[in-house]
Amino acid sequence: MALYLLMFFEVTCLLGRRKMLRFVYVEDEKYFQKEVKTIIIQHYIEKQMAVDIQIYNSAEMLNYDLQENKYYDVYMLDIGLEKKDDGLNLAKKIRKLQAHAIIIFITSHLEFALKGYDYAAFQFIDKQKIKEKIPEVLTCVDEKLALQNKNYYIISTNSRYIKIPLEDIIYIYKEAKNCIFVCKNNETAYVRATIQKIYSDLNDEMFIFANRSYIVNVIHIRKVDCKEVYLDNDDTIIISRNYSLKVKEEIHNYWRKHIH
Repeated sequence: MALYLLMFFEVTCLLGRRKMLRFVYVEDEKYFQKEVKTIIIQHYIEKQMAVDIQIYNSAEMLNYDLQENKYYDVYMLDIGLEKKDDGLNLAKKIRKLQAHAIIIFITSHLEFALKGYDYAAFQFIDKQKIKEKIPEVLTCVDEKLALQNKNYYIISTNSRYIKIPLEDIIYIYKEAKNCIFVCKNNETAYVRATIQKIYSDLNDEMFIFANRSYIVNVIHIRKVDCKEVYLDNDDTIIISRNYSLKVKEEIHNYWRKHIH
């Protein structure tokens, strides 16, 4: 089992309201594990962003975590792993599970580059040029993730990583110390946070308060009367008296701005 040892590294910098980025590096050579980890840490310290880095000695251990629905933003893979499940096979499995995951190959086997693009690889980095190339690639990663995450709400903890498209959220409500997300296709998710923080993090005008404990998504409202909001999934949310006029105004303003 020592050959399949999972090594875990976590680095936390000032995050503010930005989400922690989650990286995986699959590499069986300790020198490159240390070198790549150091470069990534330095990049995000300078940007004052939080990053979680998990380094695996083998593809087998990452496969196990993927089967447990443990996903990441960026996968850095060595093509030339000595075990039977090399970086290319691993990329194929990742792509099936996460269509939009960022996959980067760090390898001495650049002759496999064309094959790697079959799995929509984001970049290839020559192992002999990692100090020069990784910071450049990470800047491109930051730009890509900023665009991707703009339309998602991300729940990121030590045990869960969930990326919810904003348009799929029907409403959110407070229950004890958690907020529950009710989404399309009867899917739900939860996060331990105040409803005010969720609203602030969403930062999108499609979300409005129906009352002090419920946020609703304007695009999923079918009808509104003086007492209730009727939603696409047939749920109804009570509008408190203090919110009644504001709810109607915000719905009107949203559709006036977004329908041409």
